[in-house]
Formats: sequence, structure tokens, C-alpha cells
Amino acid sequence: MGALSKPLNYAKLDELISSAGQKKVLKSQLEMERMTAEELHMAIISGHIEAHYQPQVNVLTGKLEGAEALARWNHPERGIIMPDQFIALAEESGLIYKLTKVMINHAIRDYARLKRLNRNFTLSVNLSADLLSEHSLPGWLSEQIDASGYERGKFMLEITESQILKQDAASIENIARLSMMGFKFSIDDFGMAYSNIEHLMIFPFNEIKFDYNFISKIVTDHRARAGVEAGVTIAKRQGLKTVAEGVETPAEHKMIADIGIDVMQGFMIAKAMPVDAFHDWFLHRQNADEPEQSAQALGRAQNF
Repeated sequence: MGALSKPLNYAKLDELISSAGQKKVLKSQLEMERMTAEELHMAIISGHIEAHYQPQVNVLTGKLEGAEALARWNHPERGIIMPDQFIALAEESGLIYKLTKVMINHAIRDYARLKRLNRNFTLSVNLSADLLSEHSLPGWLSEQIDASGYERGKFMLEITESQILKQDAASIENIARLSMMGFKFSIDDFGMAYSNIEHLMIFPFNEIKFDYNFISKIVTDHRARAGVEAGVTIAKRQGLKTVAEGVETPAEHKMIADIGIDVMQGFMIAKAMPVDAFHDWFLHRQNADEPEQSAQALGRAQNF
């Protein structure tokens, strides 16, 4: 073998290896971005959009009170794709309407198992702006729920502050009609859109949810804590239930308990999971005598 014309530059070699690794990551990211509306449409009609459920528990007792249905795309090649990677595509392509209906149907189907865990189990489902403004929504939704034999009041319909701020006439009418039919409403991501407090008095909300961006800062940021405290005070005066999203640490749990928030969800309790796994998770908590009795026990909850 011939001699090398010059010695190896190991620093350069490391740089090339690192560059190759970065290119692999970038390629993977680009592949995710190239997901097309056609792929998403096929996923919707072929049953690859799944509902995963994140538990909602009482802040003080740890008792299971309900869950939020969250969309997951089970891609045959890429595995589970999180909603932040396809919801924008669904909205831009006009598929969010069909996607929301699929999620509602999943929730109605799975409620039969979930309600066995607590007879007062409340299931939260997200309503897209497109579906909320659809004139046929109240009739369609009540028909689906009634055909299943469930109480309409056990389904919490989540809408975002930004949807309320748009003041869309059709959406406002549907909120009023659905409320009169017995459905409950939750205002999601409360505080993220600088909402007018009057909305809490004008619209028939039953619950407000404090966004993860607030909850993740309440321990270290006095302004975030003050914002949540003010929101809870207003909610209590209006007789609304309060929910904290994205609770991940015992410190956050203690803080929201001190503030007076009623219900929480987040990785400290459990991640969102399919209905079968949700059922197993609940049984595990019961068998282990975990936080069904005290908030202290809740602090030992694990991420499943």
C-alpha cells in the first residue's frame, strides 16, 4: 500500500463526522416537514389518527376526575407523530374539520371504558374553529352523544381564547345552543391571548384551563403566579372549575394547591396514552394505593 501523502487531520475528521450527524438530523426534520395534506387525509380516513388520553386529577386528593383527548398520528413508517407536527397542516389544508370529528368519535367510543373508572368521569375534547362555526355542529354532536346513551354534561368542549376573541357570529351561536343542550365548555390556554375578563361573564363557560406556559413559571416568576392567582379569583367568583395544564414537578403541584386550582394534568401524573393503557395506569395506581387518598401520595406519582 502506498504511503499517505499527508497525515490525517483528526480535528477535521471529527468535524466531518459531526456534520454528517447534523445532516442526518436535518434530513429527518425535512422529511417531517414534507408531510403532505394528502398523507394526512389518508391517515384520517384509514384510521391512523388515534386518541390518547391524559388524566386529570383533583389537586388536593389525587382522585381521578377525567381526561383530555389528544390527537396522535400513528404513521406506519415514522411512528407516533405529535399534534404540534401536524395540526398546523390540518388547519392550512382544511382537514382540521374532519380531524376534529374523528377525535370526537374516538372519544365517544372510548368513553364507555373510561366512565367505569369514575361514574362522574368528564371527558374533554377540543373543538376546532372550523367545526365550532359549522351550523350543523349542535345537531350532529347531540345526535352522536345521545345515540351512545351518555350524558351530554360529561363531555367538556374545549375552545381557545383566540377563538372567542374572533367574535365569530356562527361560533357564538353554537356555543349558546350547545350550552342550552347540556354540553359544558372549557376555555383553553387561558391568559395566553390577553382575553377580556368580560368573556367569562358573557359566555357560558364551566371551566378555565391555565396554559402550561403559565404553570411552568409560577414557582420562579412572581408575575406568572400573580396572573394565575387573579384568574383563579375571577373563576371562583363565577363558579367555574379551574384546571392547570402541564404540571411536571412537586413544586408546581404545591403552588397550584396553595393558589386554589381544582384539577391538574401533566407529566407529573402521566402522559397521554391509549385507552387500554389508561385503564392499566388507573388500576396500577389503585393496586399500589397511590394518590387516591392524599396529596402527599400524589407527589410520588411517576411518569408512565
